[in-house]
Amino acid sequence: MLDSSIEDVVFSYCKNGEFSDTKKTISVHRPWCDAAEILEMFGKDHGIMVDRIQEMQREDIDYEVLCVGYALEASGSHVRKPYSRACEYSGHKLVSFLAERPWKSNPWSAGDQIDALGTAFYHNRKFFDIPFDQDTLFSTLDSMCDPDSGLWGEGDLHLRVNGFYRLTRGTYSQFGRPLPYPEKAVDSILRHSGNDEYFAYPHGTACDVLDVIHPLWLCRKQTDHRYEEAVTGLWDGSGG
Repeated sequence: MLDSSIEDVVFSYCKNGEFSDTKKTISVHRPWCDAAEILEMFGKDHGIMVDRIQEMQREDIDYEVLCVGYALEASGSHVRKPYSRACEYSGHKLVSFLAERPWKSNPWSAGDQIDALGTAFYHNRKFFDIPFDQDTLFSTLDSMCDPDSGLWGEGDLHLRVNGFYRLTRGTYSQFGRPLPYPEKAVDSILRHSGNDEYFAYPHGTACDVLDVIHPLWLCRKQTDHRYEEAVTGLWDGSGG
């Protein structure tokens, strides 16, 4: 794709004044946010889109906290107001929120919900100087992490690794906090990465790859454990 065609390609997805997503993602506003970020990446003028994306901000603490907030931040702007609902989560209410996530049935969903709340905390603190209860957030998450696997939740390893990415991306990574068991996490992530169901051609998706690469990058900040194996791809899939 030539740089000169970027705007034409991006705006070819704008129909009747609206960007559309044929895959129906979990965010109705994500197509606008993705378009703004792509144009920004190639240095194209998209100032008119910033006001429109700012209007998309809602009070709900969900995936759109990420796509709206980051699209605005990448464009040199930010959300117009703090996420007031995020301010309600501290102390016992925050502990209850974390404990009540679907850790057994869907650890990915649990990580997704924590990612959204952590990102709301992030925008509130960075742009509105509103603190949050970091001590409770991280002490509780630390205590909930499985010391044998370095992951959160139970059951399917695919969902646990992908949930690890979402949870740590919005909390540990975003606020520069150390992971509780990085070496064990590396073992679990590499064991999952050896699963042909998700990573052998033609299986797998960009999301599955990201959900492995970012966690390994994050763990690397704390440990060299199995680094050469991860870089070369020379491991037996046993996870150590």
